[in-house]
Amino acid sequence: TISKTIMSIPGETEIIHPLFENVNESRTSGSWSPDMSRVAYISEYVWNNGANSTQSLFISPVNATTGELIQINAYAPKWSPDGTNIVYHTDNEETLIEPGYRPTHIALYNTTNNTIKKLTTGYTFDYRATWSPDGKWIAYLSDASKTNEYNIWKVNKDGGKPIQINKDFNDLNDLGIKTDRSPKILSWSQDGTKIAFSRLTNPENYNQDIFTI
Repeated sequence: TISKTIMSIPGETEIIHPLFENVNESRTSGSWSPDMSRVAYISEYVWNNGANSTQSLFISPVNATTGELIQINAYAPKWSPDGTNIVYHTDNEETLIEPGYRPTHIALYNTTNNTIKKLTTGYTFDYRATWSPDGKWIAYLSDASKTNEYNIWKVNKDGGKPIQINKDFNDLNDLGIKTDRSPKILSWSQDGTKIAFSRLTNPENYNQDIFTI
């Protein structure tokens, strides 16, 4: 009667529950299929009687006990808008080129024919891929320009030459190490015209802000 606004309070508390029956297995980076019937995620794959293990890509129906292994040494999956592909980054079968540096590349798993295709190559660190709303392009972070920052790039889902979207922000003297100066997680706008990202703006208190390009 005062604000002339009708409001409601839920009759029951929101219930949080696991997607999988086996809750003893560690799973991260979940990504729904568009029809919400399956989930792509990262979990530890163990072999050789426990002597070897690595973070790997799995797909599983919701409420299943176990998932299907897609590729070892894989990270950060994202399901395509049409449900036919999963993009992720991987260093599988890559060679250590210097201490602590193994190239990682953007890869695509086709959920229709179960094939894997790498979209980037070379001595680069490519990661944090995300889809354009129409499912035609994949934006990601990369050091392919070999400058002082990881920059935002994009590549067509069918392959081809990657395109650099931004140049360095030239904060070398202000923001410390390379990963601090670089953009962070990417998010494509629904109309496909902009990509939002966060980046460090103040190294003293580690403040970040949101930018678009």
